[in-house]
Amino acid sequence: MAGIGGFAVTTWRGRLHRATRIVSKVEPLAGVNGNVIVRSAWRSREQTIVTSVEVNGGEAVARDLCNRYRALIGTIVTAVDQFGEGWTVTVMNVEADKSATFIANRYRVVASWLLLPSTDQPT
Repeated sequence: MAGIGGFAVTTWRGRLHRATRIVSKVEPLAGVNGNVIVRSAWRSREQTIVTSVEVNGGEAVARDLCNRYRALIGTIVTAVDQFGEGWTVTVMNVEADKSATFIANRYRVVASWLLLPSTDQPT
């Protein structure tokens, strides 16, 4: 089952893509002994994932879940995608909203997550 930061979700739209490793070579300055500096870093793009889940217990429970999603902004969490692959990601932003369903005391919480993968491969 898919999930982000320990929260299970029933639907997951979007796909996380690997971060790429960039290596750059900095040429020595004039008059320096010729040492070359090699820099290495990860580069990835922010990616948007849309999830949804249905909760029982009324509007207060759905509102609390939206607030707990927003509390993850700025943290590094594990996201498990719809294929069961785990990713280490930084939660850049979350926009969560609740809506009533046709069943009494049941709400759907839809969240749009802006995630930044931290590594080149699923964990």
